[in-house]
Amino acid sequence: MCVECPCGNLIKDSGNPSTSFADFLPSVLSDDYCDVIESAIGTHESAVASQYVIVGTTDLFRRMCQCPSCGRLFVEDENFGCHEFVPASASVPKALFMRSRPRSWGLKELKELGSDLRSWGQIL
Repeated sequence: MCVECPCGNLIKDSGNPSTSFADFLPSVLSDDYCDVIESAIGTHESAVASQYVIVGTTDLFRRMCQCPSCGRLFVEDENFGCHEFVPASASVPKALFMRSRPRSWGLKELKELGSDLRSWGQIL
């Protein structure tokens, strides 16, 4: 995605993590997203399940970016069209996609959650 903002700034997705870009999942696609994950976990060994999840969910997400100069948002629609939204005031942060909280889930917590979920599955 490369967007030329009306303010003159060129916003380019270099493929590297950037505070100007974000991927989002429309809420109407949440069930599809979960179905792909459940299917991959249920039918593939863990070594390859993640690859099936990536391939199966990539098309569900859409891109958006924010101009770091003026704060405009550019949001991709389902047909890859780009729509522009102008901030209501100059006080809108110009780095909305920057991580604002430290990551609270580490590998240890995810393993514990996986163990808990497996025991719930046996109960259900």
